[in-house]
Amino acid sequence: MIYEESLPIQAEASTTGYLRGVDNEGKSILLPMTVLGAGGGAATYEYLGKAYIATNPSTPSIKGYYICSDNGTYTDFGNQDARSLDRFYWNGSSWDLHEYSEHLDVKTIKDGDILKQVVWNGSAWETTGTEWVV
Repeated sequence: MIYEESLPIQAEASTTGYLRGVDNEGKSILLPMTVLGAGGGAATYEYLGKAYIATNPSTPSIKGYYICSDNGTYTDFGNQDARSLDRFYWNGSSWDLHEYSEHLDVKTIKDGDILKQVVWNGSAWETTGTEWVV
């Protein structure tokens, strides 16, 4: 496990930004926001900000996306249930939900003084049995 404090600093400033993730070997990686902004197709989407349960995005005039900050029902995004780090993409007429697990299927969570590796099984996160005491 590579801890955040041991990771190298980005040598160059980025105008697109990065999101820290974990690959399928449990190694910490940087995903460019453009990967998340691709919307699963060739068209590019502009990052519109963080979405909270109470966020009212109105009707965007551009192709854009929000990254969810909360777990719950986002009433102003088509009354859809989403988790933290899921994304809503404006398709021109409604909000499409893209789950975080589309890009990452393994992550490490902290539970008290224990780090646990969890994997996305297609509908929920479940523990793999790999744990570390911190």
